[in-house]
Amino acid sequence: MPVQKIFYDNQTYYFNKGKVLDEHFLQVTPAEAMPILYEYYGKIDYRKLNESELIDFLKEIKDAELNTLCLTISLDCLNRNSEYLDSYIYPIISSCYRLMGKPQKSIDFYNAHRTEDICSRSPAMLTSLAAAYCDLKNYESSLYYARRAYAILKNAPQAEVSDEIKNVFGRLRSESNLLD
Repeated sequence: MPVQKIFYDNQTYYFNKGKVLDEHFLQVTPAEAMPILYEYYGKIDYRKLNESELIDFLKEIKDAELNTLCLTISLDCLNRNSEYLDSYIYPIISSCYRLMGKPQKSIDFYNAHRTEDICSRSPAMLTSLAAAYCDLKNYESSLYYARRAYAILKNAPQAEVSDEIKNVFGRLRSESNLLD
């Protein structure tokens, strides 16, 4: 993606590879970048994006830590009735709730959608759920979902065990005695 020029608060900024640069091409602080990125991403008409572009767009917003915007767009996109898209969106929604300090909402979202096959077989969704339970110090449930996610990843051809699941197991080791 080429460098994007952004006008914000009567200033010119540049956006390249996830970084916001000022008019002298110096990286701005994360606190300065947040409102600039919020306005930049908020102006993009995501409804016109195809599924692949939309998934990349949501990942960019999530990586930029614009969790409220990411959650709003993700929830709106559930209406597209696409299992492929939902397999990416469900874990993003769960993760956004967690990153916003609402792990119980992450669990509630899973429980409201768990009859859908996507939730029960998505390692990313199960990992996010395991992390949410860990956030709430419900280590038994966290371990249960972490093991389910790991089993799916381990048995999938060419699948890699994600850093996220490794982090959950690391937290379980350090915060509980379940893995001693």
